Amino acid sequence: MVVVQRDDMKVVLICLASTVGALGFGFALGYSSPALPAMLGDVFHKVKCSHNDQSSATGSAWSSLINVGAMFGAYRSGHWLQSLGRRGALLYISSPFAVAGWLWTCLAQTVPELLIARLLIGAGVGVASSAVPVYIAESAPPKLRGALGALNQLAVTFGILLVYLIGLLLSHERHEYNCGDHAQTISSSGWRFLAFVGALIGLALFFVCLLLPETPLYLTSKQEAIAVQEDSIFALVSLIFQPASDLACSRAVRLSFMLMIFQQFSGINAIIFYASDILGTAGVSNRDLGGVIVMATQFFMTFVSCLCMDMSGRKKLLSISLITMTCANTLMALYFAFHLPPILAICALVIYISGFSIGLGPIPWLLMPEIIPTRARSRASSLATLLNWVCSFIITESFSTLLLPYLKPAGTFLLFALVTSYAFFHIQAALPETKALSFDAIESLFASTSLNTELLHHDDDEYEQQQEDTQPLYHNDEHEHIQQQYPSSSLV
Repeated sequence: MVVVQRDDMKVVLICLASTVGALGFGFALGYSSPALPAMLGDVFHKVKCSHNDQSSATGSAWSSLINVGAMFGAYRSGHWLQSLGRRGALLYISSPFAVAGWLWTCLAQTVPELLIARLLIGAGVGVASSAVPVYIAESAPPKLRGALGALNQLAVTFGILLVYLIGLLLSHERHEYNCGDHAQTISSSGWRFLAFVGALIGLALFFVCLLLPETPLYLTSKQEAIAVQEDSIFALVSLIFQPASDLACSRAVRLSFMLMIFQQFSGINAIIFYASDILGTAGVSNRDLGGVIVMATQFFMTFVSCLCMDMSGRKKLLSISLITMTCANTLMALYFAFHLPPILAICALVIYISGFSIGLGPIPWLLMPEIIPTRARSRASSLATLLNWVCSFIITESFSTLLLPYLKPAGTFLLFALVTSYAFFHIQAALPETKALSFDAIESLFASTSLNTELLHHDDDEYEQQQEDTQPLYHNDEHEHIQQQYPSSSLV
């Protein structure tokens, strides 16, 4: 069991504070669920249309624009992480984009205003989704990096749960829906209040970052000019296809990319899509309440993942996660193919959410900055984050327009089961265990001839000795150096 010493508490608080960026990330992702129905009646009905579908399509386009904005933010985050620092990217880029986008959403009166504001929020989210994992990985000591790294995903799920809860608790009223005759019970003005809460989260990120120090690794790399290889993204891409020049970096980047692809093409969007209908068979007719139940389950299991990450290890949890998700996807396919009792679909839903939350949800974001060498971390992390958002956009847009019409629900979930099955075997071959290892040791693993070299198979005495040999993260002289660089910073 990993023991958190008193000196480590400063680092824990620093990493916990940085997850305000991930909280905003989750809040933005979940915002459309409680807000869009009210927007359809409040703003999008002003779109000139002869029937309901046109303004509904405009609302769907607005919802998906967060992916487009996040792609831009993720792509540019590599440059900002390197030039402004990990803290600086959150302070000067992510937070201002988020505050501006949410305030514009809160005050918007026309559809174009909402669309532009959504892009701004997406850009801020894209930067945060890259910067927060890197900041935590470079701040946390090896023995706590797993648990603290998983806090990123925990904050994302809490952000989604928060917006669902607020949406559920807001006062509701009858409101004309979608410029047609159909009416449903929605909160007509609640979406503006939710946007105001989003602006407050963005503002909180700004003030938190004023108190955070820059990561020691970034300060060191900046002094020693380690990151010269990060000047060109094209050089990094060519490195992936020409691994001989830098085997460790090439393997790590390719694995990070594959993990992002596996995460988005594992079926999580499909499960969320059907969650309300599945829970409806269990008597949960309120879609908002169904969303809260799903996200509360995901939040709890992600919390369990935080507790287990530094005890069980990344590879073991990820393997368990993929096996569990494969079984759940297969069960969902059988449910739709043979019209099995709804209780099986409910079981599959719970199994899938639990499996995703303990492994494939948090671990790709944890491993991304952990396994990529410092010399390529900024650019490579931005490209991996960009790939994640591109895959998210593809699967979201193609799920209801291509997969369901051609493969039907049973075939779609069977396809997802094949993806998670392949991911399991890929992980066994390509991912060494990185629990409690320093960045240098991890790079040595990826540079070795066999990735399955068990460099970390140590007993408790050896583990304790390794922790004693590891230098503390923040020394007094380093603290003074950080204060000289950022006078407003504080180590709590």
